[in-house]
Amino acid sequence: MSTNRFGDIDFSRVPSLSMMKHRKAFLNEKLKRAPGPDEDETGNRHPDVEDRVKCRKRLREAILNTKVKKIKGQQLYPHQIVEKFMNGGWSYRTNQLSSLEKDLLCCQWDDIRGGVLEAMKKVKEEKSEDEVIAKVVDLGSVVHFS
Repeated sequence: MSTNRFGDIDFSRVPSLSMMKHRKAFLNEKLKRAPGPDEDETGNRHPDVEDRVKCRKRLREAILNTKVKKIKGQQLYPHQIVEKFMNGGWSYRTNQLSSLEKDLLCCQWDDIRGGVLEAMKKVKEEKSEDEVIAKVVDLGSVVHFS
């Protein structure tokens, strides 16, 4: 990013926190306005910069390629993704998110979910059912949902 070589970014190597923080730059979208229908291919931040448009297209391919999960999300908390769909926690603002940004957030959500399911499967294989239930109850006392 610092050398303006956005088109060369390998999204399978971008950490989830960096992806969340810089998603608008990677998507070539303005911070406060989603691209219109005529800007869907290029984005609306730098539509004339070929490298930025290439970055957007490569990220779209990584998001839409369901056979190979390339977008990371396991270092995020679920509320970090949900709050992007909400305006300060008070109202929904999905109309301000582009469809590509929504797809990106859904990929990150799926990665979080997959990590949790894999961890549960691993625990279940290692322990008896009673131990798994005790572990889940113990985790429930540590995690507070608000």
